[in-house]
Amino acid sequence: MVNVSVGIVWLRLDAPVAPASSTPHVIIDGPSFVLAGQTMKGAEVLAAGRPIAVHADGTFAQVMNVSSVGATQIEVRAKMPGMAPRITQIKVRRVESLEKAAHEIVSAEPIVPFGQLASNIPAAVGKPVALTGEVSDTKTLGYQTVLLLEVSAASGCTAGSGSCTVRLVQGADNAAKHGDTIRVFGHVTGAFSWAGRQIPEIEVDFTLKGSRPGGNDFGARR
Repeated sequence: MVNVSVGIVWLRLDAPVAPASSTPHVIIDGPSFVLAGQTMKGAEVLAAGRPIAVHADGTFAQVMNVSSVGATQIEVRAKMPGMAPRITQIKVRRVESLEKAAHEIVSAEPIVPFGQLASNIPAAVGKPVALTGEVSDTKTLGYQTVLLLEVSAASGCTAGSGSCTVRLVQGADNAAKHGDTIRVFGHVTGAFSWAGRQIPEIEVDFTLKGSRPGGNDFGARR
């Protein structure tokens, strides 16, 4: 018996976000999304079996087309001679309406209440959240948008609770700006150190501008 050690090609996805706690996924209401990330210098990247352009430093970005409404998976493979390939599956869901998708998520999934999330972030990792709040900061990091959200009372922020700030990471452009009220749908990825304390970090599936139509925020029911 001969033992052989083979290195595996390094691959990182920035868009969609690829958290360690779950499979990379994206929810869209349009015909395309951006696949972006980085691999080793000299490696080749294939998406859905087709090669995509990789820059000299290993970075890549490709617009991926999604022809119809429904769920599918896209395989991303990074390969290099003499090494084992790195393979990642991306779950893609194209919907007719993000508003309708939001309603389905809140109705069907066991959404984590903000109070429970804030009191025990590690226990909530990987679980779905639906929050409303006001954007207090936003910046773009490569193909990701990072925002700070001040969670509203309707979503469970209570007076005297200390901080109701959460960090949002979305593997796509987000036009939200400081002062905007948005609804956020995503999953908890862990705790993030901010201003001397730990705040929840959320991997964003999608956001909707404004509070819930009708004035009754979904956070009040959970």
